[in-house]
Amino acid sequence: MNACLFATLVGITTILASPVSGQTPPPAEHPLFKAITGRWVGDGSLKTRDSGELEVHEEWVAAAEDGGGYRFAGTRKLGQETHEFSWLFLLNATSGAYECDYEQTGMDQPMRFEVSITETRVEVKSPLGGPGSELLITNSLDGNLLSGTVTHRDANGQEVSSGTVIHRRAE
Repeated sequence: MNACLFATLVGITTILASPVSGQTPPPAEHPLFKAITGRWVGDGSLKTRDSGELEVHEEWVAAAEDGGGYRFAGTRKLGQETHEFSWLFLLNATSGAYECDYEQTGMDQPMRFEVSITETRVEVKSPLGGPGSELLITNSLDGNLLSGTVTHRDANGQEVSSGTVIHRRAE
């Protein structure tokens, strides 16, 4: 898996939410999104079995959009490569689930993921690569820190890559 693409998944992704009072609120009204609105800076590392360890630096802004959507957008430096990225969260009115499209510089089309969300934690599970492969991302909010951990396993359960990025509010 491309290390740059893997690192992009450290951020937040598609979300399936539990109904709140029988209805799922638009992303802009979800407590976790409200809590992370603003500017963030993150630093960490990504270890891959192919390329060793790469330093990660991210700067992004999270904000509500017209119509109830929510977007995280910014830049990421992975090793010596820098690219722009964007996560757009919307509510699927039919299913009552959040959906998110992820894009970054150089991608042909957006990627979509499903996860669960609480007021302080998002866990993402998605196939990535061959059948049986899994990408697991957990982002936990604790005050002004958002800790993101990610693990990608191939179809045989072998770790392809893993990493942690700690995001803090930018002043």
